[in-house]
Amino acid sequence: MAFQPSASLLMPDAKKTNPDAGLFSELPESKRPKRVDESRSADDEQLFDWSSWQSKLPPLKKHSVAKLDVLRSYIEDYITILCTGNPGQDRFRLTLVDGFAGGGIYEGDSFGSPFVLLQAVKVAEARVNQTRTKPLTIECNYYFVEADEAAANCLDYQLRQRGYAHEIGKSITLIRGKFETAYERIIADVQQRHSRGGSRVIFFLDQCGYSDAPPPLLRAISEKLNLKAEFIVNLAIDWLTTYLRDEKTFRKIYPSLGVDAVLPIEKVLAAAKNEAFDPQYVVESLIGPAFQQVSGSPFFSPFYIQAPKSNRGYWLVHLAPARRARSAMLDVHWRVGNGCRHFGHTGLDMLSFKSDANPSGYLTGLEFGESIRSSVKDKLTHDLSREIRDKHSAGISYREFQDAYCNRTMANDEIVRQVLIRLMQEGEIDVSGKQGGAKRVDSIVPDDIIKPGTGRVLLVVPRSPKKRK
Repeated sequence: MAFQPSASLLMPDAKKTNPDAGLFSELPESKRPKRVDESRSADDEQLFDWSSWQSKLPPLKKHSVAKLDVLRSYIEDYITILCTGNPGQDRFRLTLVDGFAGGGIYEGDSFGSPFVLLQAVKVAEARVNQTRTKPLTIECNYYFVEADEAAANCLDYQLRQRGYAHEIGKSITLIRGKFETAYERIIADVQQRHSRGGSRVIFFLDQCGYSDAPPPLLRAISEKLNLKAEFIVNLAIDWLTTYLRDEKTFRKIYPSLGVDAVLPIEKVLAAAKNEAFDPQYVVESLIGPAFQQVSGSPFFSPFYIQAPKSNRGYWLVHLAPARRARSAMLDVHWRVGNGCRHFGHTGLDMLSFKSDANPSGYLTGLEFGESIRSSVKDKLTHDLSREIRDKHSAGISYREFQDAYCNRTMANDEIVRQVLIRLMQEGEIDVSGKQGGAKRVDSIVPDDIIKPGTGRVLLVVPRSPKKRK
């Protein structure tokens, strides 16, 4: 069933005052959310305003820079991964959708998401072709959607001024309107271009709040694109955590999150009252899995983006149809390091509460850095050994193992591989080829079979050759 936006979301005059006025009309004025200009503090209630873009562009703050760095790195990695290893391929087709595009350029000539996407594709194409004899062309179609008239005018102008005028109406489509209505046109275009259903589409949904890209809408989009769509959804965590501290207000806004059918509000409120939990842990551990379940995407990561020395950040939910895409996003989180944060613990079932875990993981979060990477490896060494012993005595392929466990850990594929090799060398697990044969001790491939270990492995260390007398 296609997503049907509520009448309050489609009020024609709502955005002239407060973009969420219809949705929050029942709340007292003091409780209604304000769209905060990224150049101001969280306490400043001025609405974001592009109306003066011709004379003054808004500045881009550190937390927004961190978010765009993640987007840029992910798109570059995504294309590089998919275009590597196939020397006969001469073109790669992709569709990128920026559902809340903004004006494109910020103060100081800082690029917004539309130009970040355009540049990332160029960088990835150049990177891929560095090692190829036969050049590969990336055929990317871009959709930039923006409802604010002034922001849309700014984006149109900036694209034309920066050498993209000839692509507007061809590879670049500008849509003036709301994403919740524009997505149907985008889907129709994709289906026409890829009649056999082989499309790759990534939606970047950098909404100002948290209710403009609900998971039922994402599910409707995914189903129309043969369950191959990928989503990078940004939610303003400041709003959610503030409302979690006010039960009356949270009860009113909770249905707008789109997860109430699978996650009872009482469970969320009970967790929010626990003094051992920061509200961000409640959001990541409860609302995150519910968001994924309703969206229908099999793989997801629910981590936060926060620039160093900034008290503001974003909840960047990544929803993907393939494990490899999920791991690529985790690669970016680990590379960005202290700009990315996880609330929970470092072992398996990372979102669960464990009384013996580091309590700071539930109160202040864990940064993706070297010390946390080491903790992840140590915890997973114990947890995965137990899982394989208790649940996979008959064996499981490495590919199936990765698919089954990746959502349950903050590790990427490489960290999991390193942990499994450690377990092989310690004799905790046995790994052999699909048809059996000799046990492996320092490598593993997708079709290999993993089983509980039958004994310790004796690692043979080669002796140095004797010196001639």
